[in-house]
Amino acid sequence: LLHRYLPDAPVPRAVRSSGRQPEFLTAPDGGLADTAADAAQRLSQDVEGTVGVIVPMTRLAEFQTSPEWREAFARRELPARVQLLGALESKGLEFDAVVLVDPDRIAAESPMGPRTHYVTVTRATQALISVAAAGA
Repeated sequence: LLHRYLPDAPVPRAVRSSGRQPEFLTAPDGGLADTAADAAQRLSQDVEGTVGVIVPMTRLAEFQTSPEWREAFARRELPARVQLLGALESKGLEFDAVVLVDPDRIAAESPMGPRTHYVTVTRATQALISVAAAGA
């Protein structure tokens, strides 16, 4: 991600490593909620700590109130340690695992652009799953 926007930037060295590579998923048309909820469920089973589901700020209210999103997450009976929050709300927080939803929209909607996207992908200490919408 860093080299996508800043090709000559030095890559920071991680302080710790879980040995787990980030995953990149593409949700089928109309399946963003289910794909994100599946990823959150899997991560909640893989790590003992917190799981952040980070979404674009412009869609945060929709994700919190949409029947599609509520039902997708309710069907999986996710534990309370799975938290849904907006991209800007994630700054300064740390999660054991993160599901990053619609990352290109996160970068496009923020005045800070790629920097906000970078902040969101660096919130995870053990595992990261990025979920893009089909056609993104």
